[in-house]
Amino acid sequence: MAALQSTTNEEPRGSLLHESSSNIRPLAAVQGEGFREILHFFEPGYDIPSYKTLWNTIKHQYDSMREKIVEEMRDQTVSLTTDLWTSSTMEPYITVTAHYITDTWKLTARVLYLGCTGHTLQLAIKAGLFLPDVSKSIDAARRVVSHFRHSAVATCALRKRQEQLGIRPNKLQTDCAVRWNSTYIMIQRLFEQRIAVQSVLADETVTKPAIQKSLALRASHWEMLEQLIPVLQPLAKATEIMCAELHVGLSFIFPVIFNMISTTLRVEASDMTAVRAFKNTVRRQLETRFKLESDDLTESIPTVACMLDPRFKHLHFIPEDKREAAHSHLNRLVQDEPLAAKADDVNSEDTVEAPHIPTMENPLQWWARNHDNFPRLAKLCKRYLAVPATSTPSERIFSLAGNTISRLRASLHPAHGE
Repeated sequence: MAALQSTTNEEPRGSLLHESSSNIRPLAAVQGEGFREILHFFEPGYDIPSYKTLWNTIKHQYDSMREKIVEEMRDQTVSLTTDLWTSSTMEPYITVTAHYITDTWKLTARVLYLGCTGHTLQLAIKAGLFLPDVSKSIDAARRVVSHFRHSAVATCALRKRQEQLGIRPNKLQTDCAVRWNSTYIMIQRLFEQRIAVQSVLADETVTKPAIQKSLALRASHWEMLEQLIPVLQPLAKATEIMCAELHVGLSFIFPVIFNMISTTLRVEASDMTAVRAFKNTVRRQLETRFKLESDDLTESIPTVACMLDPRFKHLHFIPEDKREAAHSHLNRLVQDEPLAAKADDVNSEDTVEAPHIPTMENPLQWWARNHDNFPRLAKLCKRYLAVPATSTPSERIFSLAGNTISRLRASLHPAHGE
């Protein structure tokens, strides 16, 4: 669920909430032994509220403020500005500021935050790639690739070996620190070319003994890469799907994440210890970062998008009790739509009766044929399925702009750049 933040100067009620707000202290401070001792010294009879009580109070205030803002913005003409931001804990967000004039002619601005799925997925996977044993194997692979990328002699020898062995003449690929899937591409290509690579490294006429020793990959390294590749491949595919620009990606988030947890990240008896640790780490990261165990799951924007997408409307990937809660939330959203009620459009569960379509079909084409049958749901569909799952489209624009507005065009006028 996207967060709506008030830009007014309203302070939370309660002395401890005020103290946390003013001094940016975590709510967990109330559990600190020293904090409780000093508060007891100054006010022995004061009953310090628990962390849970404080959190529930803030959550109640948030829900009340959110409801107030939603009602205030209803039927308003809204102007939007957007930017990308990363928190100090490396959590990425798409930030959207909504500006509008209220019924009392007051200019108001509200801030909405929506996490970037692509970056969140990347952070979860990187946590696994940074595990010591996994990192050692990847670093060893990176050194080998770097050697071939910087040595013309080794590169020419590799091409000859590929031709002699009848191996596809693919170049080795280096990885990029800000794109985890480039690491997958690097180790996948290296493993594909391992026979030719080992042959060149073993040839003393091409590779000096000292270099041979520093670049030699142990059997355990190759085994690690071999087991990591089939785990990383579907994760890379999921990232690619979610980052597509003209593709409905928001409703893909939870089906893909839950599917990866139950299949790709399931620990197998044949897994190496390090691979097991990688799977468990990434799984825990996904569960935490996407809040899969949270009560907010049923009312989150991606879950609503799933119910409006005929491919995933049944929500088979979440427990049945949460499915019921999600449908109840969608029913409330439907009832709030300002359209005349129709007998076949009163209950959101009507979508369950509609035909299920294959995963790779375009859900918008289905809605183009059926929007008259479900007018209020169709209105919700336009609102939710248009939300991007990642900030990648914006980043692509900056990449293209960098190619145009370069150092060699330092005098380029902004209007010409546009």
